[in-house]
This record gives sequence, C-alpha cells and structure tokens, in this order.
Amino acid sequence: MELSGKLYFSFRRFRVAAGATLLLRSGEPGRTWHSDWKLEHRFESYTLDVERRELRCGGELRHVEPQVFDLLHFLIVNRERVVSRDEIFQAVWHGRIVSDAVLSSRLNAVRAAIGDDGTQQRLIRTVYGKGFRFVGALFGATNSPPAASIVVPAYRFAEALKDAPVIAISPFATIGDDDSHGRAVAAALTETTAVSLHEIDWLRVAASYSGTTPTGSPSNSKAVFGKLRVRYLLLGSVQRDRDELRIVVRLVETASGIHLWAGRFHCPIVDSFRGPEQIAAKLACAVRDRIFAAESIRSRQNKPESLGAWGSIVAAVALMNTRKRPDLRMAQALLRKVISIDPKCAPCFSLLSIMATQSVHLGWKAQETARPVALRAAEKAIDLNSDDGWSHVALGYARLLIDNRPEDAIDIFATALKLNPNLAIAHYFIALASAYTGNCAASFRHADLAEQLAPHDLLALGNAGVQDNVRATASFVADRYRDGISFARKAIALSPRQTSAYRQLVLNHAFAGDREEAAAALAAVRTLAPDIPLWLRQQESRWSSRQDHQKYVDAFRLAGVK
Repeated sequence: MELSGKLYFSFRRFRVAAGATLLLRSGEPGRTWHSDWKLEHRFESYTLDVERRELRCGGELRHVEPQVFDLLHFLIVNRERVVSRDEIFQAVWHGRIVSDAVLSSRLNAVRAAIGDDGTQQRLIRTVYGKGFRFVGALFGATNSPPAASIVVPAYRFAEALKDAPVIAISPFATIGDDDSHGRAVAAALTETTAVSLHEIDWLRVAASYSGTTPTGSPSNSKAVFGKLRVRYLLLGSVQRDRDELRIVVRLVETASGIHLWAGRFHCPIVDSFRGPEQIAAKLACAVRDRIFAAESIRSRQNKPESLGAWGSIVAAVALMNTRKRPDLRMAQALLRKVISIDPKCAPCFSLLSIMATQSVHLGWKAQETARPVALRAAEKAIDLNSDDGWSHVALGYARLLIDNRPEDAIDIFATALKLNPNLAIAHYFIALASAYTGNCAASFRHADLAEQLAPHDLLALGNAGVQDNVRATASFVADRYRDGISFARKAIALSPRQTSAYRQLVLNHAFAGDREEAAAALAAVRTLAPDIPLWLRQQESRWSSRQDHQKYVDAFRLAGVK
C-alpha cells in the first residue's frame, strides 16, 4: 500500500478489551487500517461464536455466564502470549476491583465449559506468578469486522471550548545510572501516554514540559501553569529492579501543586516493547477519571453564574448520570445560562436535546411534550456546527425515541461516527435502534464497540451501564433470558437509577418464568417512572416487528401490569 503525506502517528499496537488490533494511521484524520479479526474460534470439538456470544461443543449449545464467555474470548484472542491478572481484570471487569477468588471461580468455569481442568491444563495453562495463556490449536476461523480502534478525528470536542482542561506531560525520568533500557522505556512511555491522552475527546494535551528534577518531581508547578496555561501535569519515573522496570506516575494540579493521583506499575524487561502500550492505556483511563472528578468538583464549588461553557457542560454530564429529575432540571438550567451568554455554543444545544429525549427514555414525559425542545435544540446544534458529532447524536436520539424511527436514526448515528469515530454513545444508540429492528447481532456488536470506546467519550461518562442495558434488550429479543437478566443486573450495578435496566429485568425474568423477580423489578420501575401505560403506548410504533412489541407488552402483563 502506498501512502502519501505525513504519517499522523507511527505504527503502534493498541490493545482493547477483547484483543489486539494493529493500526496504521495516515495523515488524513479519521482513517485507519486494521488487521483481521475472527468471528468464530474453533478448537477441538468446540466453537466460540463471538457475534452470537455462544459456545458449542459438537454443535450442542453450552450455557456459559457472560463473564465466563468474555474471559474465554480474551484468552483466545491473546493466545500468543501470557496475559496477566491485571489485564484480565481490565478486560473482563473493566478495571473494577474484584478478588482473586472471583477470577479463580470464573477461570474454573471456563475450563469446565471446554472440558479442561487445573490439573490437566490441556487448553488453558497457568504460568505461576505471571498469568494465563490459551494453548489450544485453532482451526477453520472466519474473518469478522475489526474491533474498535481509536482515531483522532478532524474535529475534537476539546477544541470547541476554550476553557476545556489542558494537561502537560513531563518526559518520564530514569532513576539509576547507565540504564539505556530504562531510558528507552521512559521515552516510549512519554510518547504513548501522550497519544493515549490525546485520544480522550474532551482533553487537551500540551507540548511536553521538561521542568522537572532528575527524579521526575516538578521543579515549580505554578511556573508550569503560568508558562503553558495547563491545569494538570503528569509526571513519571522509571527505575530498573533486577528483571523488571518499576514505573511511578503522579497527576498534579498545577495551580495548587496538590497530587490528585499516583500509581505504580511494573513492566518485565522481556515485555518492554508491549509494556509501555499497556501501561499508557491504563494511565489514560486513570487520568481521565481523576480529571473528570476534579473538574466536577470544581464546577460544584463555583457558583453557577461563574461557570463557563466547559464547567457547565461537565456539571451537566455528571448530573445526567444521577437519573434524578431535580438534577436533570438543574443541568438544563446550567446549559441555558451558557446559551444566554454564548448563543453559538453548539454542545450546549446538543445536551439540551439529549436531556429532553432522555426524559422520554426514562418514562417521565410523553413524546409530544418533549418533541419541540428535543428536535429544535438538535437542529440548532447542527446549524451552529455541522462537524460536531454530538449534534447528530442528539438528532438521532430524538428520531429514535420520540419519532419512533429506528432505521432513520441509525443513518444519523452513522453520520455522527463519520465525524468522530470515537463516539461511544453513537454506537450505544445504534445498538438500541438495532434491537428495535430485531437485528440482535448488530446490537451486540455495537454494544461491544460502545464499551471499548467509552473511556474516550465525555457523553459516555454521563451514561454508565447503558451498554449492558442494551445487551439485556437484545438478549430478550433473541430469547436469551438468563443472559438478559445478567446484563440488566450489571447495568443497574453501574447506574442504580437506570429505569430502562429495571424494565429489562421485568422482561427477561417474566419470560424466564421468574414471576416473583419480575414483579419485584416492576415495583422498582413504578418507583422510578410510575406511568407504565404511557411508556407501553409509546413503545407500540417503535418496534419494527409487531411480534417483538407484543412480546414486550406480554412480559409486563406477566409481571402484573393490567
């Protein structure tokens, strides 16, 4: 392949939750080449169908829990190497803290499902002190679409708001004399961390700052703030300890010099090529969460009238995720205040539209009541900035849940992804629209993409758990009720006031024959959104299949709705 123009980035391997993709980025933002992925993995008499999320032995379906499926899939796609416990926790539990006993339980379940055990270790081998590796031979696999990749779009959300947070990265220091290996890893960490942070759509990354002491401490953080106008500074050091490198990283608020976060990482010398990539990905997620939390606190500590566009937006996103009516009204007031000062703030109009549609999604308002605000605000956002993916997401969301036009909405969300391929929320809404059209395979595929891209999307921070919610919906349509129950519970764990996730519990429990559990979930729905008949009426023209809609209504009747 002949490439012209300047390479935007060099070759780099980007690891995602389900495996690895080799990316080559051209000088044209938004364009990426991928390696092949697999839709099915076949070994011995087993077939792991990734799209259908099914494990079969000799053609016979074997029921496995979602986390067990994810763990097996992760081990298979990373079969060329040993994967650590930390990588598994990040991939399967998405960084949540769980005990080693939980991992051992899931690993035993995987081995049992594929006829292996901890003694034989015929297919999954334990490398003590290091991790685990799938050692079975694969054959007869077919190609599938690539996993989600991170692409820097031509338009980034951070560029639209002058007061969006800025972070500078000090080149990682090397502790110890004559350690050329450590210096190489430090340089690689500095570069890959900068790239990973730049992929966060709402964060600006300043040029590297070199005002540090030999140990990586800031020589004068306030001077950094004055010189580079940055709000945060990332510092790191690398030290060799026998056969591994110890990496210490700190996040500093430049105005106060306060350390907001610190982390320790270990990189084996033999893994010093892949190690920096994996550490940079973990760093980016940790830094994103700490900065978003810090920015949310800043917005709450300031009076609403003193907040700029960024402060108001970050506060609104945090309020959205509470799923409480007073908080949603407060968020809308903040956005309207910004618009009164800056009538051309397209992201504020987008958020106003999304919140209006969200009130329908949560079952609080009728479609007719929300339609004027939702559509007018989305269309205004597009008029102000047609290159902003948020505005198209807002319009597609309104078309999906207010106008009941899922096919049209999918096209609009596709436009948003062309503008910003990292919009996790657009993939989530495509997954939801696909469930309404009965395309469960597409629904699961886009839910997976939404989950992989969520760390880079500000809107995803205000919508915790929605990927599992839509997986529960697709599971119900596909008659996979036990999977649907599991996904709905995961969604509720991440967002306890997510009305739609309780609805999925009602649906899946009802058709699984769990009448008491369905009734309990229905009671939770009534608490969060009492007007259930209104919601059911609004569902009628949303489903492409009359049979799927009737099944939805029947589930609520089985749970106790008359």
